[in-house]
Amino acid sequence: MSRDLDRSGVPDECERPLFHRGDPLADGRLNIADAILVLRYLFLEGSEPACLEAADVQNDGVVNLADPVLLLGYLFSLLPPPAPPGPPPLPCGRDPDASGS
Repeated sequence: MSRDLDRSGVPDECERPLFHRGDPLADGRLNIADAILVLRYLFLEGSEPACLEAADVQNDGVVNLADPVLLLGYLFSLLPPPAPPGPPPLPCGRDPDASGS
């Protein structure tokens, strides 16, 4: 049975959160701490980011080593920005991909 705890008229499991890709800390800033969070998750049994889509910098459906590397490249080496929605200071957005992708 579906629940609608926020009373939006949409079942909770169907709502897609607003986020910035590349900002798994969800603090509205892209910095080295976001890359470190993903590295800890991948290699040091750190906590799973609250929004895995935010950690999936290249938007390929998998959080892997390429994501923090690309984020660091964006921050320090003029690589392209993370895939939409993002990065800050652009507004948060919903994932432009089909639900479940």
